[in-house]
Amino acid sequence: MRAILVDPAQITPLTQKSRPGSRGAKTILSPLAIADIPTPEPPAPAWVRVRPALSGMCAKDISFLSGADLSSPIGVYHPRKSFVLGHEIVGVVEETRKTRTVREGDRVIIEPSLFCFHKGLPPCRQCQHGNVHLCENRFREGPLCSGSSIGFSPELGGGWSEGFLAHESMLIPVHDIPDQRAVMAEPLASALHAIMKWSGEGDTALVIGSGTMSRLFVMLLSTLYPTLEIGVVYERRSAIREHRSKHQRNIPAQFAPPPDIDVGAIRALGAKHIWRAPSEEIINAIAEWVGACRLRAAADSLPLLDRGVDVIFDCRTTSETTDMAVRVLRPGGTLVLVGRGLPSQTTDWSYAWHNELHIVGSSSYGRESTGARTFARAKELLADPALQLDQFVTHRYPLEMYEEALTTAQTGTGASAIKVVLEGPAAVMRERETIHSTSGSLEELEPPVILAAAAKRARHRSSEDSES
Repeated sequence: MRAILVDPAQITPLTQKSRPGSRGAKTILSPLAIADIPTPEPPAPAWVRVRPALSGMCAKDISFLSGADLSSPIGVYHPRKSFVLGHEIVGVVEETRKTRTVREGDRVIIEPSLFCFHKGLPPCRQCQHGNVHLCENRFREGPLCSGSSIGFSPELGGGWSEGFLAHESMLIPVHDIPDQRAVMAEPLASALHAIMKWSGEGDTALVIGSGTMSRLFVMLLSTLYPTLEIGVVYERRSAIREHRSKHQRNIPAQFAPPPDIDVGAIRALGAKHIWRAPSEEIINAIAEWVGACRLRAAADSLPLLDRGVDVIFDCRTTSETTDMAVRVLRPGGTLVLVGRGLPSQTTDWSYAWHNELHIVGSSSYGRESTGARTFARAKELLADPALQLDQFVTHRYPLEMYEEALTTAQTGTGASAIKVVLEGPAAVMRERETIHSTSGSLEELEPPVILAAAAKRARHRSSEDSES
């Protein structure tokens, strides 16, 4: 079967001298190649092989391929042998081995995390207490498999292929939920898990970022807390998104105003305020929003608010965003760190202890404090037509066009992309464009599918370019 293999030996740690786009830097495509590999067989009872329908590309994949993760302590969790990426997956069960809860032909979403039980290891302390997402054996190899998740396991494979292995406990049937929505289950569960880190007390929330996760936070917060006022810092800068589209290159990336159509899309998800400006201007705007006074120490470069927002979800976690976040949180407020910023940070954390801020990290999902499975709640939300998920998948590519897909995903909103997915063999057949060849016969082409949301942005930008 075909798969997109990644060779970790070809990835160089991301340093200031090898940032994407710099001379001599390797691209995220360098360690990848499409290859024919043996079809994996279920290793034990209760294991299955799944045929992917759609598999998403996310910041975790791009961060790994860019070398950013290898510049950080979290790099110890990644495989050293070749493997197949892809952990955001909807697919069809192709082969089972003595399963009890799933059958061949079932359409499923995947909760990809691997812990002691899946690896055949004795349960660690975290797994014993039900905190499987914090498994202490994530980096250890067991009798059955290794790796931290599907998509980061040499033995099990991942969604960027024509088949991978999973334990039946990782599968959740999705029945009639369309692939376009179902493939959003994993990032939706991640956002939901992060929101549940907050007590829910308060009436203002700030989301920092502009990509998939940021929009999911806006959508979920407005759904779960209808009276909550939500602000967004429209921030596209990160270690892994250096490329910009042609129309953006004449102005500094950090000050380029977001296209009106993108702002409108975020507002439609539930954001009341959207800012993109230098940090001090944003702090001043937030002060006006919440009725705060601005305080500034003699040697301080930025002001601090005497009261601020109740919770912040930082999907960038750069030095600039975390430093701004601790300045605009109310005393006792909550900062949830969600992004994958570079390891070196210069945030002044004195505000954190002085104002007794609650600072927590969030990176996955599992069982929440209520005992509920995050993915089970995510499935309920996927099935709710009121949730505006249909606009998230903007680009679909066949496996063989993975290079273009990854370039689009890395460019992000600069390429009118929110969620980019690869199509597997179980994808629902889509219409093909039929044209006449030079020989007069009919040919069928399979171009990448650019969906309505992205096409609308592209038309908007084309009209801007033609007017300029």
